[in-house]
Amino acid sequence: MRVLYVIDSLIGGGAEHSLAHIAPGYTDQGVDLHVAFLKSRWDVADALRDAGAILHPTALDDRRPRQLLALVKLIRSLRPDVIHTTLWEADVLGRTAAVLTCKPVVSTFANSSYSAAQVRDPAVGRLKIRLAQGIDMITARAAVRFHAVSAPVADDMAKRMHVPRGRVVVVPRARRRDRLGEPTPARRAAVRDAIGIDESTRVVLAIARHEHEKGLDVLVDATKILHDRGRNLIVLVAGRQGRASEDLSSQVRASDLGETVRFLGARDDVADLIVASDVVAVPSRVEGLPGAVLEAMALERPVVASDLPMVREAVGEHAAGLIAVGDHVALAEALDLVLTTGARAHTIAARARFDRLFAPGPVADQMVCLYREAIDSSRWSRIHST
Repeated sequence: MRVLYVIDSLIGGGAEHSLAHIAPGYTDQGVDLHVAFLKSRWDVADALRDAGAILHPTALDDRRPRQLLALVKLIRSLRPDVIHTTLWEADVLGRTAAVLTCKPVVSTFANSSYSAAQVRDPAVGRLKIRLAQGIDMITARAAVRFHAVSAPVADDMAKRMHVPRGRVVVVPRARRRDRLGEPTPARRAAVRDAIGIDESTRVVLAIARHEHEKGLDVLVDATKILHDRGRNLIVLVAGRQGRASEDLSSQVRASDLGETVRFLGARDDVADLIVASDVVAVPSRVEGLPGAVLEAMALERPVVASDLPMVREAVGEHAAGLIAVGDHVALAEALDLVLTTGARAHTIAARARFDRLFAPGPVADQMVCLYREAIDSSRWSRIHST
């Protein structure tokens, strides 16, 4: 089976890391994996190549008509059995190219998009969100199947995109434990030493780009409460800049947290940072199936997160704390409790759950089954139409 995976870029975000982690599982299944991407971001390129994927930079950072023509040319050359699209730009262009080349296409719902929380994002605006949703809905009619990273995302997106829920198949994201490594004391000490944090300092880690939906402003407000209590802690934020970066920096300065909250930018050592931390905070307003939660589970670090259905589906009953979305006081209390008492029982159970549900082999098996279903459905449709 030849699969052409079309994605916006190879930047080190959640969707891109998920593809890099699952790619070896595809090749183990005999999938001939090709990855087309539209922007000149290469963070996970080496991991994909190591897994046997063939990369196709497609009219990088050019105008959409040229990218569409380049995708059509690539599809006609490769003749894939199925096209898989992920993220908005890739969805719109990949689905359109699939129609023009008469190829079956599967699209991923990676997030609970077009929610009330996103509409309220001051950096985006209601009109832009609704326009994007309309374009998404029109091109989604080309997809023969949809992949959702969690059941809540499947339920939400089936309604918002007006597609039958039966055409949406839930397959979780995956992470490779061998790539993440082990949470040994020696590794923890080495990472802390490298970033200048002694063992007596408690470390809260957030892994998120600087966007309203990630709730980093809520974390800063919670940190202010803990700082005013005299807690000895550092908050590390690993993630690329975004539309909320300027506001977050201003918030930190206004709260006098310049020595407490550190914005690290995009990092390629997130697993090391998780090992060095005492708790992983996920204060998101919107999520799909958060990779930060999966990696924290694998590396035996407690998770304090917004009480979103997608988070509960990932961590089950093993979160150290689930708090109401946007409640910075509750977030401060939950973090304080974990930093004071620890959460060893939660982390052991969470790691067992990770091994059972999110290993790349079983996840790749499910995705290959979805591809076969999409191919068979497309063949049936062509026969039926004649």
